[in-house]
Amino acid sequence: GPIIQTLSIKSLKSAIYLGGVVTVVDASNILAQLDRFHEAGEQIGHADLLLLNKIDLVDEVAIARLQMRLTAINGMAKILIRQGASDAVAEIFDLPVARRSDAEVIAFKTRTGNVHRHAHLDQVRSFVVQLSAPLDQGQVQDWFSYLIMRHTERLLRYKGILNFEGIEKRVVLQGVHGLLEIRADRDWLPAEARMTTVVFIGKDLPEQDFREGLARCIATGEPAAQFI
Repeated sequence: GPIIQTLSIKSLKSAIYLGGVVTVVDASNILAQLDRFHEAGEQIGHADLLLLNKIDLVDEVAIARLQMRLTAINGMAKILIRQGASDAVAEIFDLPVARRSDAEVIAFKTRTGNVHRHAHLDQVRSFVVQLSAPLDQGQVQDWFSYLIMRHTERLLRYKGILNFEGIEKRVVLQGVHGLLEIRADRDWLPAEARMTTVVFIGKDLPEQDFREGLARCIATGEPAAQFI
């Protein structure tokens, strides 16, 4: 967390490129560590890539159960299953390819419908908010400022695509704790559904408040302040 925030400071971003965060997960011990140490959940929550190793020490049922729990904690991270960390060198050094695509992140919402009930004891977990109606830029900026002010310590990471009214491009949102970046991306594709999709990862976050808060940012048709 603190290292990611430090490397995201403007004065360092021009000199240092943070390709992503890799967390190695010991398949034989991680469930016990998640139950005992909240730091284990935080490390998983910050990851772009989860490297699940020592799989020879557990059976297939345990691996499947572990994948479900890891996905409930961090829906953004790609999970690689390897016998040893050295077997995943190519993926580790090519994180843009290894991390989940937009489609995979969106599919996370439907794939994990039953996961949260099994992982309700984890302080760190993730959830997806989706809205089909376009958003008002100014209201989104104000809402995220409020969100960061109130939940900075509990917001580990948040990332997604925003659909703004009056903007013909997708807008990328990504943040770590109190550091937020919102920038224009590529044009929406003709066959692409214009939808806002945001993944939040954090500790004991009030999910319903987040859903209602972002929904209140839906554009009303009145002239909006623009910052993109």
